[in-house]
Amino acid sequence: MRSTAALLLLLLTAPAPATAVEYIKARCATLLKGASASDVERVLAMLTEDAVIEHPKFGQSVRGKDEIRRGMMSHLRDYTGDQHDSGIVVLSSIEAPGVIAFRTNTAFAVGEGAERKVIGRDGLTIVQVSGSQISRLIEY
Repeated sequence: MRSTAALLLLLLTAPAPATAVEYIKARCATLLKGASASDVERVLAMLTEDAVIEHPKFGQSVRGKDEIRRGMMSHLRDYTGDQHDSGIVVLSSIEAPGVIAFRTNTAFAVGEGAERKVIGRDGLTIVQVSGSQISRLIEY
């Protein structure tokens, strides 16, 4: 049975909205080998029905929980890492009313055997919270 723990280091400069922190934790679980639909549903439970996830680098915008679910589910089988080499490290954050920006390092493993690679990416994730749910994410 896989561990549900994921690499998460919070070195926050200000207290983050609980929903945004929980989102990062839940998102970590979706990067692990054996991640399931229930892991994706934990992430989706934090989003508004009409949530938007934007990926400016790729010119992509994903709208609504159904489309977000499809996108996340399409990648689950690709991940082959465990909590030691896959997850999200929050390096710093800055907060304003209704929004928090996380400077992150995301790592995930793909492939098996000699084809296995651990990919690491530095990024910026901006989380917009409406009430107690996330309405918009921008991932740079």
